[in-house]
Amino acid sequence: MAVVQIATKIDEDIRDKAANIFSNYGLDISTAVKIFISATVKEQRFPIDISKKFASETEYITQNSEWTKKIERAKKQKTGKIYNSQAEFRAEIEKGCGQGE
Repeated sequence: MAVVQIATKIDEDIRDKAANIFSNYGLDISTAVKIFISATVKEQRFPIDISKKFASETEYITQNSEWTKKIERAKKQKTGKIYNSQAEFRAEIEKGCGQGE
């Protein structure tokens, strides 16, 4: 059986957190991925639950990651105002987007 290499891109923070979890089981990321793919073939199905909840969590993580990158870029550029929460942003809108200051 020929051995092939698979490459993928993933958020660095997620990779690091996953590596930490896998290391608790004595695994590295490569071995964990091999186990996942092997289980997929053996079970002839996705070996974890991909429910709507999981999909929404994945979407949140992706959006949150992009949002975090945008915030970091804005901080570096020092343009615009950075809000610490959605509530803070909404309060600013409600008082006229800061025009009353």
